[in-house]
Amino acid sequence: MIINSGNSLIASSQASTTHTVTVESLPPMTVDFSSVGSVEFCQSLTITCTITTVERLVVTPMITFIKMNDTDMEMLSNLNRPYSITTDDTGSVTNYTLILDPVRFEDAGMYTCMAEFNVTGFNNTNDPSTATYDYQEANGNFILIFDIPPVIVTISKEHNDTLYAGTPFFIKCDIMLNPLVSIPVTVTNQWTRDGTNVPMGSSDVTITEGLNMIIGGCRVGHLGAMPDQKF
Repeated sequence: MIINSGNSLIASSQASTTHTVTVESLPPMTVDFSSVGSVEFCQSLTITCTITTVERLVVTPMITFIKMNDTDMEMLSNLNRPYSITTDDTGSVTNYTLILDPVRFEDAGMYTCMAEFNVTGFNNTNDPSTATYDYQEANGNFILIFDIPPVIVTISKEHNDTLYAGTPFFIKCDIMLNPLVSIPVTVTNQWTRDGTNVPMGSSDVTITEGLNMIIGGCRVGHLGAMPDQKF
């Protein structure tokens, strides 16, 4: 455009450009469990919960790591086992690592890792009614199951020489459980003789609280296999 101003000619020009900015929802946050080692009793096992978010996220996800079983629920910090929390350089990957060394019976249960964050934005008028929200939550589970280690039962006699009718003899039952099983365990004992239960109130046999059996006087009817059964 040319403007005539007296004896002068003034030329002017205008230019403009636009740039479109698109704001998308954050990609889904993920929670994954992994393990290294053996899930067998008395072995070493490392459980890791990995939380992955977008890089440069301005808020820190709130993370909860718990362990649940049939009787209670415990936070990671209350498990009395070594653990660590690490974050990578981008701040997008956080690892919660729990070390079970050795794996104990009471470690069985479901381990759950939960993460959530809430991002709030406002327009230029700072009007709360026009606020935009981006809320996400994710969780993952790791279930640790293993069998109770076998109970070792041994039976020993008072002596190995000849038994004579009319003389008493003593049979001892020893029950051994892996010492790493620290929770209370109830053992039900039942003596049998040739497949027939030996009652507690038998007239010729005394069963003591220590699960031992004393036969007051040997006789021919006492011959046979006498296993000590556990339930």
